[in-house]
Amino acid sequence: MEQEVYKPKLRITTLSENGTPLSDRLVDAYTEMNSGPKVQHNGPIRVEVTLTNKQDIDNFKEYLDRLSGTLPAKAPNVGRGRPAGSTTKELESPREDILADVEKRALVSLDGAVDYSLRDKVHDGKLYVDQGIIAGCAGGGYENICAAANILKGASIGSDEFTLSVYPASTPIYVELARNGRLADLMETGAIVKTAFCGPCFGAGDTPANNAFSIRHSTRNFPNREGSKLQNGQISSVALMDARSIAATAANKGYLTAATDMDVEFTGPAYHFDSSIYANRVFDSKGVADPEQEIQFGPNIKDWPEMVALPENLIIKVVSEIHDPVTTTDELIPSGETSSFRSNPLGLAEFALSRKDPAYVGRAKEVQKAEKAREAGQCMGEALPELRDIMHKIKETYDVHKSNVGVGSTIFAVKPGDGSAREQAASCQKVLGGWANIANEYATKRYRSNLINWGMLPFIIDKGELPFENGDYIFIPEIQDAIKNKVSTIKAFVVNKDMKEFELKLDELTDDERQIILDGCLINYYRENK
Repeated sequence: MEQEVYKPKLRITTLSENGTPLSDRLVDAYTEMNSGPKVQHNGPIRVEVTLTNKQDIDNFKEYLDRLSGTLPAKAPNVGRGRPAGSTTKELESPREDILADVEKRALVSLDGAVDYSLRDKVHDGKLYVDQGIIAGCAGGGYENICAAANILKGASIGSDEFTLSVYPASTPIYVELARNGRLADLMETGAIVKTAFCGPCFGAGDTPANNAFSIRHSTRNFPNREGSKLQNGQISSVALMDARSIAATAANKGYLTAATDMDVEFTGPAYHFDSSIYANRVFDSKGVADPEQEIQFGPNIKDWPEMVALPENLIIKVVSEIHDPVTTTDELIPSGETSSFRSNPLGLAEFALSRKDPAYVGRAKEVQKAEKAREAGQCMGEALPELRDIMHKIKETYDVHKSNVGVGSTIFAVKPGDGSAREQAASCQKVLGGWANIANEYATKRYRSNLINWGMLPFIIDKGELPFENGDYIFIPEIQDAIKNKVSTIKAFVVNKDMKEFELKLDELTDDERQIILDGCLINYYRENK
């Protein structure tokens, strides 16, 4: 057996004046001590290190001498518990004004669709939590779970409504927790430890009950992700919290508790990665493919529908208008119940905007009938009768016909694309016939890039009153030439009884991005440039 090489680690935690951790770094001890402290913090610092020989100790002494320059001349009296001068009521009683403000904001966001309350979670002056989750690539890290085990050792989460679930971030972490006993420490308290799983982060694992309040150290939390189904009158609340405070709350049987209020010694056992876990299970072809091996497809794995290149001109119908300050990718395509359709583009698209605008899918598919007819060489007006008047009005000024104009849908949102990196937020619109998004700005570069990769135009419109509304048709002449010639200001018309001109903008596009849009999507781009 190959002998493991031990690499000393050094943990540096900066603290506030009252002892609250501000930052936490786990670094290679040799590198840190040789290069000197990188922490510039004029306050208390906690350093944890494991050394193997006398030379290490001498080096560490020199490191501490350099580190001391970042400390105050006189160390304050720092404790791990209650800040000096605070009262019991300030810390143990929840702020009713904060809870009331959250309720008020939620009711506005929810359009009064459900009854929502947090203040009913206050029991005897303490805020009660229904569920604690430590999960995900971040929350389920080895150090987090070990710290939670330290806090919970010898405690009980109680037999009331409160539950605690812990998801290690990987199987090797799970195995190491089992070997060093931390797994047993957690399970003895009543906590449930589960296998590594993305579910709690995207809303498919430990979904909180109706009216429940869940605290989670997971990657993300977005509106309506964790169990809320407003169309059924259901709502749950989720707050993001650090793993240690979740464990402290569990040790206090569900009553919200900060980790800094716990008197705990964190042992921080070393982590030993066992590569055999993957070697024993994961197939490695060594770079040589087996042409005889067939890929197995289940009944819910479908091919992507064919996508055509950008036509010379575009007619797009506005099929959803969203005026929320920010629209998340989770609202554009929800997680949770959609997970089984991720390899079924058309099946997944049926859920697009289902939590924000349930009528969107039907409207988009109705417009798509015209484009499908065009691509089949059939009459667009027969497939979508309302298009006849639109085409007639456009033809008074422009020479358009089924061979040079495409028909599709678009949505307007103030600032779409915040949240997780799921490309399905764009692809679902595309397979439903979407040709563009119109926004005041895009929340993330990533979402804008996803639109482009699916051949959708990421239009920008100036803030203020919109020249169009939901249900209007927009004609964009010579859009193909505009993309080719790198035109940034795009002429467009709202078409009804007349044609009202307005401007759309395209922020800077790379040459590759322009070609992807012209080709119709990234799939076509790769096919054409292979």
